[in-house]
Amino acid sequence: MAFTDDTTGGRIIVEGSRPVKITLSGTVKVGDLIGYASGWKAADMDSSPKNYPELIAAEPGVSGGIITAFREAVIDFGTGCTATAGDRVYATTTAGQYVGVASNDQGMCVGVMVTAQIAFIN
Repeated sequence: MAFTDDTTGGRIIVEGSRPVKITLSGTVKVGDLIGYASGWKAADMDSSPKNYPELIAAEPGVSGGIITAFREAVIDFGTGCTATAGDRVYATTTAGQYVGVASNDQGMCVGVMVTAQIAFIN
């Protein structure tokens, strides 16, 4: 599996469901996983306590900003992502990001690849 999470503007939200407006307590990029730990910020499976992913950022934002977030989303990770349909996608220990292979800290499955570069995240 060659899963690549493009965090430099390559993620595109193809579709999102159950939108909600939230006020951020940290910086996020489009498609970042967001959790609540003393405020809404990028989810981090390596933080103490863990900041579990609950939402997906529909737009970028900074601390104090109000953004739209989705409970579920279809994300296009771009042409750099050459995963296989059916591959699982996990939350990673890098705040807000995704990984294709789970380790002990990255064991939370957050979605599945639909094609080589498009994933359903829930």
